[in-house]
Amino acid sequence: MGSSPIYDFHEKFRSPSLKICTWNVARLSGTKELHLAYLLDRKDIDIAVITETELASSNGTFITNGFVTFEPLGMEYKRILTLVKTDLAMRYNAKLRSDLMSSHVQTVWIELSLPNHSILVGGVYREWTSSKIKSFLNEKDRLDVIINQARSATRMSKRVLILGDFNLDTMRYNDRSYSRKNLLQILGDGMKDASLDYATTEATWKSYGKFNGEHRISCLDHVYFAGLDCNVEVLKDTTTDHRPVLAKILVPSGKTGTRSIERRNFKAIQLQELEDALQKWPWTTIYSIEDVDTVHQFLLDGITEALNEVAPIKTIKVKTGRSLYLASDTLELMRKRDRASGSEYRRIRNQVSSLVKRDQICTNMGELRKSPNDPKVLWRLANEAIGKSSVSLPASLEVNGISTMDNAETATAVNKFYIDKVIKLRHGLPSLKPPPSSWPKSSAPFSFSFASAGKIAKVVKAMRATEALGVDGIPVSVLKKGIEVLAGPISHLVNRSLASGTVPTALKLSNVLPIYKGKGKSAADPASYRPVCILPALSKILETVVKTDFEIHLAKTEALPNTQFGFRRGRSTTTALATAHAKWLKAEQRGKVVGVLGFDLSAAFDTVDQLQLLPKLKKLGIEGMQLEWFKSYLSGGSQRVVWNGAESDFLNVKYGVRQGSILGPILYLVLVADVTSCVGIGDEENSSYADDFFLWAVGDSLEEVGLLLETKADAFSKYAGGNGLVLNAAKTQFMIGGKAKKKDTSAFTIRVGGVELHPSDEIEFLGVKFDSDFTTAPHNAYVVKAAKQRAALISRLAVHIPRGKYLRQLARGLMVGKLSYAAAVVTTPRFDKNKEPDAAHRAVQVAINDVARSIAGCRRRDHIRIEDLLRIAKIPSLNEITVMAVAVETWKCFHSNDGGCGARNPIGDLVFPTPKRPTRSTTSVACPLRGGTDTFASHAVSVWNNFESLRSARTLAAARDVARTIGRSTPI
Repeated sequence: MGSSPIYDFHEKFRSPSLKICTWNVARLSGTKELHLAYLLDRKDIDIAVITETELASSNGTFITNGFVTFEPLGMEYKRILTLVKTDLAMRYNAKLRSDLMSSHVQTVWIELSLPNHSILVGGVYREWTSSKIKSFLNEKDRLDVIINQARSATRMSKRVLILGDFNLDTMRYNDRSYSRKNLLQILGDGMKDASLDYATTEATWKSYGKFNGEHRISCLDHVYFAGLDCNVEVLKDTTTDHRPVLAKILVPSGKTGTRSIERRNFKAIQLQELEDALQKWPWTTIYSIEDVDTVHQFLLDGITEALNEVAPIKTIKVKTGRSLYLASDTLELMRKRDRASGSEYRRIRNQVSSLVKRDQICTNMGELRKSPNDPKVLWRLANEAIGKSSVSLPASLEVNGISTMDNAETATAVNKFYIDKVIKLRHGLPSLKPPPSSWPKSSAPFSFSFASAGKIAKVVKAMRATEALGVDGIPVSVLKKGIEVLAGPISHLVNRSLASGTVPTALKLSNVLPIYKGKGKSAADPASYRPVCILPALSKILETVVKTDFEIHLAKTEALPNTQFGFRRGRSTTTALATAHAKWLKAEQRGKVVGVLGFDLSAAFDTVDQLQLLPKLKKLGIEGMQLEWFKSYLSGGSQRVVWNGAESDFLNVKYGVRQGSILGPILYLVLVADVTSCVGIGDEENSSYADDFFLWAVGDSLEEVGLLLETKADAFSKYAGGNGLVLNAAKTQFMIGGKAKKKDTSAFTIRVGGVELHPSDEIEFLGVKFDSDFTTAPHNAYVVKAAKQRAALISRLAVHIPRGKYLRQLARGLMVGKLSYAAAVVTTPRFDKNKEPDAAHRAVQVAINDVARSIAGCRRRDHIRIEDLLRIAKIPSLNEITVMAVAVETWKCFHSNDGGCGARNPIGDLVFPTPKRPTRSTTSVACPLRGGTDTFASHAVSVWNNFESLRSARTLAAARDVARTIGRSTPI
């Protein structure tokens, strides 16, 4: 059996000082971001308080590679940020102290929990004027708030550091003519009263001839400290008129160092070399082996032997963080800038900014040229640029109040945490039997088909060429390159497994890689890490073969409910959303009250019990050796956690459909396939996507609907418990729509799972928010915000990634991909150029236009026509995205046949007349909803009736081509 990469941390004692810097960047533009990255790297800064950033909150959180960002509270413009090295933040559990902060001043307070004590670090930007338009605080009031925060901090902790731009010149403390002497006096007295010492420094600001050629100097950037051994210096960096100020404070010595990894270089493997190495193994021997575990081991040994020849394990050093490469001419010019003054300074400063940007673009361009056809390289560079590259996990966590000592102990503790979490969830389940049902409607005998070498080759070639390593150390990319030799042996492994009803034990072992969730969660809490399971690549081949046969059987027996849209060919979140939306509006148009419930099942895939799943498989006609195979597949699984390279022991996984598996999702669908029958709801009353389950009730009065919902919710609660699923009743979503009046619903409640629920103004289904009028206005408001943030992000990337095709590729993924999600449901297509788009549509299009400018390298003041701008940038308008989405989904609806007995799926059945056969694709159809209804169903009818070319398309590829043509012909 192979193994994961081996990590060796060669430790060296780091300097026992923590480097904390403050710098006024005079607006954090794209080029300033490069200067900041260079400063952080060159000076090895641990914490940076960056002031006068001038970042709009609507642009989202600023992140730079290798650092965690902490922001001020409730500010329209964020004029201060605190950056903490990610490794440091994880090691010392850095957290925001919002209790010390106020939405009226630009401050950021964080706490670092060191081994023997904690340190509070306060970042301050004291504004001349408030960034809050309606602020009622004057300059004196805001200074008082800052001083009070300092007092609170020193009361809470013995060790406090405060630094930032105070906009008060301490060099003029005794100057009676100083206009802000009174404020400076208040600041000095307040800090002394808080037991804080001021670190005296040289001037931190220089005017560079702004005042009629006069070069004024001031000390505006301050450092205050209490209970710390603190040394402060002003750095000789004149990128802005403020020089960075660096404070070094002594902390208990820690250990960091270079990380070494023992691994194979899979990317360097040449196909022919691998095939030649594989052919040296005596593969004919495998066909005489019958025991499936022995077959698997023989196959594994052959592949490993070949890998030892073409990609032997080597020790490599991994460089942590990112270094900004600067050319020698750039460095020389930076030295000249730091010595210059007046107009010469400003001229050289601008030249330096251009060269820094040039160096960054050239460095990344060199990386892209090495792998011109590998999008992973482009996205890696983009993630590094915006601070989303992976980092090491903390060596220690706090589990049940006890801190782990090292990576190995942490891996063991986290593995146990994941296993215990599921056991605890199931422990609270009621002892219920599932309600009786008439499911399935029909059954038929099931059998596995023979897996020929050709079938195996087809399966492997269709798999993504990832290099994720399971416990055997063999990635999919190796199997794809060696498939001409390996297809036969793998075919024998699969067929022996199916014939014997046994899944090889080693294929049921998984590596679990914890991923930090972020979003302010405690880095010391194991619950803050999402488990990502990596199974052996060979197991995915076996499961894919079984899944293909199983899906055919499910279609034949019509076992899955028509309202289940998850993990089914031809269905998607869009069809699920469109179906629910149309049915809600249809009921509303009939003058009915509509009540909607959305249920939350805790870790649904992880709590499945084979004792509840196997009887359902048997009902579907799966018996004998086939049932034994599924029983073997569902039992005997084990997992280990890999934490910074340290591996825990394997622990048995008793429950769940294996995470990261191919069969897991479809088996979950079988478990819940009888939900509509057991709960007693029809196709008109529910919609689900895997474990996202929504049901609704329609009636003439609020009381009638409430009673129906409580009855259905009670039945669903019993159904969930009886099937080993944990309903989180407190997270159940509840909304009343239709003809019900808000004044009547405000005091209305229902009970679900013993929890009293009040109706909300909106409800979220599959990431889309609807309001009580069943419009997507709440979601569209979110999309506007997301579009603005992504436009700002792409603007940032323009100083890192070459413009043109590379930046366009990122923009299509970040912006177009985001806007395309459920576009057919949430956005209104426009075909008439005289019809004005709504405000949300216009706002999103403005963001798209800004993205196009970033790609093309132009600005708004260039006044390029939007049509020409989008054509130059080669990105679609929002209306083009929407029209294309509606057209493609409409074609798919018409040609769907998975609704039972060859009928269309639910939304296709709603849009097009039934029965299916008599309806020709060239025939126009009537709208199922009243005119003017803003929903996919009505838009689909409009597109279908108006474009004969779409009706005439015979394949999905042809329909997509037609949709592009239609989209490009519509107004922006």
